[in-house]
Amino acid sequence: MQTKKGNKNDYRFIEAMELFLQLKEAGAGYFAEQDGILYVCPNPIVRLDEKKRYHCETGPSIFWKDGLELWHIHGVKVSDKIVKTSEKLTKEDWVNEKNMEVRRIIQDRMVDFPQKIGAKRIKKDNLGELLQVSLENDPEKQLATSR
Repeated sequence: MQTKKGNKNDYRFIEAMELFLQLKEAGAGYFAEQDGILYVCPNPIVRLDEKKRYHCETGPSIFWKDGLELWHIHGVKVSDKIVKTSEKLTKEDWVNEKNMEVRRIIQDRMVDFPQKIGAKRIKKDNLGELLQVSLENDPEKQLATSR
């Protein structure tokens, strides 16, 4: 049986694939070539919840070894303050947050939420509490929220 010898391009291809394998083993995740330049991006470390959403309650949900970090709670992008120092969250953090999902997360993670926002209990039943909060910049000057 006769074996075929590879040509010059075959050997270059094999050499390139060996380099790609070394890059992959070193943690590189993504490759792109443009105009003869190879761009290599590292793989991030990703944490997910049971529904496969980005999530970590104690640290970044996505981070790279170079220090870049992204923070999520059950798929909702949040600031690092909400995760790292939830005890420092204030009424202003909650009131000034435009995204209602992030506001809900702040509410859930804020220690002593009703006291910190100056809430008055309007009603309590088996579904939870209905709280009233005074808001200076709101035309109605108050907001009812459940907890």
